Amino acid sequence: NPMNQFKIGDRVNVNRKNNAGKHKNYTGVVQFVGTTKFAKGEVIGVELDDADAGSHDGSKNGTRYFECARGPHAGIFVRADVVSLRVPMEDLYSQVRGLLFTCMVDCAN
Repeated sequence: NPMNQFKIGDRVNVNRKNNAGKHKNYTGVVQFVGTTKFAKGEVIGVELDDADAGSHDGSKNGTRYFECARGPHAGIFVRADVVSLRVPMEDLYSQVRGLLFTCMVDCAN
C-alpha cells in the first residue's frame, strides 16, 4: 500500500496541476493520512509551504481533518501517486558518504 510510506510530520513534494492547469512541484508537511467523507479510498492531507497554493484550511464540507497554521489556503488533499518524500540533505549526505566509503573499501580489495 503506497499510503503506508507516509506519516504525519513527513516533509514531502507534491506534483500537481496549479490553477492554470500546469504541473508544478509544491513542498509541504503531511498533516493527515486516511479516509475522508468526500473521497473514495485514502488521501493525504498536506499543509503546503506556500500559504496560498492550496485550496482549504484542513477542513472540507464542514469536517476538520487537520489544522493549517499557515493560513486558510495552505491545505490540499491528494492521492499518494503525486506525493514523494523529501530526503533531508544531511541524510542524503550520510547515504552518499557511506556508499563512497563502501566502494573505496571494496575497490581496494
